[in-house]
Amino acid sequence: ALLATYQAARMIVLLALAAPLSGRLEKVQTSDPIAALAPAAESTQVAELVRTLPGADQIPAVVVYERTTGLTAADQARIAEDKAALTANGVGIGEVTGPVPSADGQAAILAVPLTSTDPDALAEDVATIRDIVSEGDDGGLTVRVTGGAGVTADLVGVFSGINGTLLIATALVVAILL
Repeated sequence: ALLATYQAARMIVLLALAAPLSGRLEKVQTSDPIAALAPAAESTQVAELVRTLPGADQIPAVVVYERTTGLTAADQARIAEDKAALTANGVGIGEVTGPVPSADGQAAILAVPLTSTDPDALAEDVATIRDIVSEGDDGGLTVRVTGGAGVTADLVGVFSGINGTLLIATALVVAILL
């Protein structure tokens, strides 16, 4: 019993010392996919070439407007207003393009080119876009922000703070097993 108490106390001290360091992992990790590749590999060379192409530094945020009964004149006006608001706000690095309507008239998209190698900054830009276009359902009109930028922002939200949560969950499992 004394040995079990000693081991539990040792684990508690170890966790108390490690807990403040759990948030530092995010500062030293990289999201650059080329960083994990061998410098001489063909895939590394292709990835480097892709970075030199025009628009390779852009990550699109796509604003999708959809009404199952077909977009109305009021919807079209809202889309035009949102495009003007996005342009006036200066979010993005280039011209907001669109609207591009679907063939059946039920949807239209706006594309907002963003650039950032920092997922957190990209998530902030997407949050700004979502605030401007009032993402959600409004009287039958559904508005969503997606594209590479929207997906990245959602992933940042899902995985933020996971290091601390994972550390605590692991500590609890180890403590229970001991």
